[in-house]
Amino acid sequence: MHEEHGRNKRKRAVIIVASLVPITLFFLYMTFVHHGPGRLEAASPNRAFCDRMVWQVVDNNDEKVTIWKQRGYDVFFFVTGMTIDADGSPHAYHPQNIGIDDNAHGKDEQGNWVGIVLANRKPYIQNSTDPAPGYYVSTTSLYDRTKRRTDPHRYVDSEKIPYLALPKQVMHPDGKCRRDARACLGDIAIVRNTENGLYAFAILADQAPKTGIGEGSIALAAALGVDPDARIGGTSKGIQYLIFPGTGNEQPKTLNEINAMGMELLKRWGGMEKLDTCFAGAR
Repeated sequence: MHEEHGRNKRKRAVIIVASLVPITLFFLYMTFVHHGPGRLEAASPNRAFCDRMVWQVVDNNDEKVTIWKQRGYDVFFFVTGMTIDADGSPHAYHPQNIGIDDNAHGKDEQGNWVGIVLANRKPYIQNSTDPAPGYYVSTTSLYDRTKRRTDPHRYVDSEKIPYLALPKQVMHPDGKCRRDARACLGDIAIVRNTENGLYAFAILADQAPKTGIGEGSIALAAALGVDPDARIGGTSKGIQYLIFPGTGNEQPKTLNEINAMGMELLKRWGGMEKLDTCFAGAR
């Protein structure tokens, strides 16, 4: 009799515990998903909502490009084509103009060199210990301050690192990074090709001309399935750019670091679903 009574008690205890499991899990969900650090947005039903507004309209050669911002966030984004920026590659420019880019692209409108290192007012040529002897040293606005000015490794290599270039209208005019809507060198971005769905994370590594919004490195173009030829490649449409201002530290990064930062930033912001929402109908 006592043994049967004990079995009944244990059976009731198991039933009570089993009935409490769903309730406990529910409260754990509410606590850690809705109130845990960094989880509120992830659990919000408005996660993919994008209340966008026009921030700027800039010239891009023969077209006007609208730059959008999402209210309540520093991110800004736009859709245009992509021209190829070879700067930073050791093979970019050559005295005989046989580099992967035309020497004209390394000069300003007055014909002055702006994309290579000058020594005593003359283009500096790589020597036998450099990656591409005989070629000029091509520069990017973002560079490694620990390396000498004439070292090709000081600059962000267009052939290896996915980067983008932006005009000064959307960047800090004094070159100093502040945590606001304008972009800083070293910031992280996500870029997507709407023609094939390919996307890549990139770093802001160069400053584009005033009418040059929509520039990407050789590595970025290749990752997106865009013709990466700096002389004749690129595309005239279908490239989405979204920049996370103030996310860098004004220092170059490895490909792995760019990808890791990009994935985390995109996840915190709202993921690909939010990206789709923000770009829906954007022109």
